[in-house]
Amino acid sequence: MRVNGDDWRIVAQAGAFKRGSEEATIYQSLAPEDQDIVVRKVRVSAFSGSDLEILLRALDIDTLILPGISTGGVVLSTVCEAADKTFASSSSLTVALIQTPKSTLC
Repeated sequence: MRVNGDDWRIVAQAGAFKRGSEEATIYQSLAPEDQDIVVRKVRVSAFSGSDLEILLRALDIDTLILPGISTGGVVLSTVCEAADKTFASSSSLTVALIQTPKSTLC
């Protein structure tokens, strides 16, 4: 599926995925606990436009587990950016892609 700027403008005009909206709410069964850190994702890659890299480095995180239904899109983008930021070049880094039945890597 190809998404261009016009598609995103339509989504934005409809008010979908706005902070606090039903679409942007974390499912209760997956809700973060008090000690959990939540990073708000605003771009295709989880690194772009967020403080994810700063948090990972500050916490000395060396393992990323990236679940998703679009592993060939948004998850792959995050994996590529992690590699660009030298996370993947660390010998101790493990990146796991958890695929659902509907997902594929391109």
